[in-house]
Amino acid sequence: MSGNISASSLVLSLLKPTLLLAICFISYKSFRFFNRRRHYKKLAKAWGCAPPKAMKVKDPVFGLDLLRKVLKDLANHCLLEENQKAFKKLQANTISIMSQYRVITTTEPENVKCILATKFKDFKIDDNRKKALIPIIGEGIFTSDGQAWEHSRGLLKPQFARAQFDDAELFDKHADNLIKAIPRNGEEVDLQPLLGSAGLDIVTEFLFGHSTGSLDPERLKNGSTTKSGAEKFYEAFAYLVQGINGQNSRFGVLGLFLPDWTTKKHVKIMHNFVDEIIETAVAEQKKSSASLDSKPQRYTLLSELVKSTDYSQEVSRERLRSELLNILLAGRDTTDSLISNISFVLSQRPDILAKLQQEISDSDIPLTPSFSQIKSLQYLRAVINESERLYPNVPENNRQAATDTILPLGGGPDEKAPVFVAKGTLVAWSVYTMQRRKDLYGDDADEFKPERWLDIKGGEEGEGGGGEKKGLRVSWEYLPFHGGPRVCLGQQFALMEVSYLTVKIVREFKTIEAVEKRPWREKIGIVATIDGGVKVKVKPWT
Repeated sequence: MSGNISASSLVLSLLKPTLLLAICFISYKSFRFFNRRRHYKKLAKAWGCAPPKAMKVKDPVFGLDLLRKVLKDLANHCLLEENQKAFKKLQANTISIMSQYRVITTTEPENVKCILATKFKDFKIDDNRKKALIPIIGEGIFTSDGQAWEHSRGLLKPQFARAQFDDAELFDKHADNLIKAIPRNGEEVDLQPLLGSAGLDIVTEFLFGHSTGSLDPERLKNGSTTKSGAEKFYEAFAYLVQGINGQNSRFGVLGLFLPDWTTKKHVKIMHNFVDEIIETAVAEQKKSSASLDSKPQRYTLLSELVKSTDYSQEVSRERLRSELLNILLAGRDTTDSLISNISFVLSQRPDILAKLQQEISDSDIPLTPSFSQIKSLQYLRAVINESERLYPNVPENNRQAATDTILPLGGGPDEKAPVFVAKGTLVAWSVYTMQRRKDLYGDDADEFKPERWLDIKGGEEGEGGGGEKKGLRVSWEYLPFHGGPRVCLGQQFALMEVSYLTVKIVREFKTIEAVEKRPWREKIGIVATIDGGVKVKVKPWT
C-alpha cells in the first residue's frame, strides 16, 4: 500500500511542474492574443478603419469546416464559382474569413492596386508558398522578396527587354511540329497536352538554347524506349507541376509525415538537366571570349545571363539554375493555360473561329509573321483579352502583410471605409470574380464577347494605365499579367507565343469541332486550366 502511495506521489510530483508550465504557456499565449487584438483595434480606430463584412464559419479557430468545403469544391471543380457566390451572398467586394486579422479577401480594384503597387512594400510572398516552391525551383524571382527579389528582377529585366520577339523562326518550327502532331483524318484528339508540349519546347529553347523537343516528329516517329535527357526532364517537370499545388496531396494525410521520394527523384532529374545546359553555356561563352573569329550565337536568355554576370562570383550555378526554373515554371504554365482556353473557345464557338479566319485572311500577313504584324490583328488580341478576362490563368492570388497596414476600401456597411490589416494577415484577391463583376463589365460580363475589347486604348496591362470605349474602363480591374513592380517580365513573349500558335492553328484547319458541347470547367493547379482537356476533331483546309 505504501508502495502505491509512493508511486502516486512520485507521479504527482512530476506532473505538477509540467502542468504549471502548460498553464503558464497558455496564459502567456492568451495574454499576447488579447493584447494584440486590443492593439489592433486601437490602431484601426486611429486610422479611421472599419471591419469588412464577415463570412460565417462554424469553426472560427481552425476553420476546419471551411477547409472541408474548399477541398470538396476543388474535387468538384467549382472552387472559383463557389468563391464568386460567397461575394454575391454577402453583397460585398471585400470580406473577412474566420477573423479580419487572419484572412481578408477582396475583388476591389483599388485594394488590389494597394497590395501590388501603392503599398507594395507592406506585403510579401506567403510563407507557405515559399515552402512549397523553393525545394523544387529554388530561390528566384517568384519565390523571394526584398533585396533578393530586386536582384533577380534586375538580373532578368534587361534580358527580356533585349529579347528578339520578332525572331519568328523560334516559334515557327515548334508551331509546325504542333500542327504535324494533330491528326488530320477526323480522329478525336485532345489539344491540351499537345499545346502544353509545344509551349515547353518553345520556352526551353528561348531560355536554354536547347529545346526539350517533346513534339519533334523524329522522336515521335521512332518510338524509342530509351529516353533522352530532354524527355526525362519533360516527364519530371510535368510530374512536379502537378504536385506543386500541394506536395503532400499524393499521400493524403500521411503526406504530412512521409517524404515523397518520387518528387525528390524528379527534382534531381530536372536540376541535373538544367545544370548540364548551364555548364555547356559557360564553356561556350569562355570559348567565344577567347576566339577572335567566333560566329555570333543566337540569343537565349541563358547566354545573355552568362555574358552579363561575373559567373564565378556574383551568381552561383545554383542561383542561375533557380532563376531559369522560376521563369520556366511561369512561362510554360501560363501560356499553356491561355492557349488551351482559346482553343477551347474556338472549338465551342465556330462564329469566333470564322471571324478570326476572316481577319487573318484579310490582313495578308506572311506565313511566318513578325510580332509587329501579329499585333496588327485586333480581333485576335480581343479574343486573347477576353480569354484572360473570363478564364484568368492565375484566378486567385495572395500576399501576407509584412507590417500593420490598411486597404483603402471595404470597411463598414457601405464598404467606403479603409480596412485595417494586421501584420501576418493573409490578404487574397479573386481576379476571377473581379473580372466578372457586372458593375465593371456590364450585364453581359459572364459572356465570352471579344467585341468588348475592340478599339480599347490605355496603358500597359497591370500598371493601372486605363482606357475607355463605350463605358468600358481598363485599369486595375483587369490583371492578365499581374501589376505594379512585380508585373510580368515576359508578357510580350507570352503574347507572341500564344498569338503565333493561334494563327498557325486557325490558318491550318478549316474547322475545329468540339467532341462535346460543354461549358468551361476549372482545374486548379499552379494555374487554372480546363478540366477534361480540349477534345476536338479538326478538318484541314485542303
